[in-house]
Amino acid sequence: MKKFVIMFLCAGLLFSILSSTACSSGGSSASTTSTTVNSSLPVFTAAQLSTYDGKNGNPAYVAVDGVVYDVTDVPQWSKAVHNGHVAGTDLSSVMKDSPHGSAVLNGLTVVGTFSG
Repeated sequence: MKKFVIMFLCAGLLFSILSSTACSSGGSSASTTSTTVNSSLPVFTAAQLSTYDGKNGNPAYVAVDGVVYDVTDVPQWSKAVHNGHVAGTDLSSVMKDSPHGSAVLNGLTVVGTFSG
């Protein structure tokens, strides 16, 4: 009986540790590209987003799946163009077909949401 109680307590402790680790890492150990967006960030319309084209000293932003990312300092966007796609636009449809997929968005700064 004593061994059972000790094993039960150890299992509970292990479950508790694993649960808190999963929660702090987004609830899953699988690689995802979902982005949590702070609700206090600005909402961009297509017209507003277009001003962030990376030209004339403007930052370079792109929208993907309703989230606006800052690509200003991303080397592949150094001239505000990447593989024929320009900053200041919604790239949701082209991202689905891109060879790298949306994983490249991980780690980029989220600057707002996109309303279209």
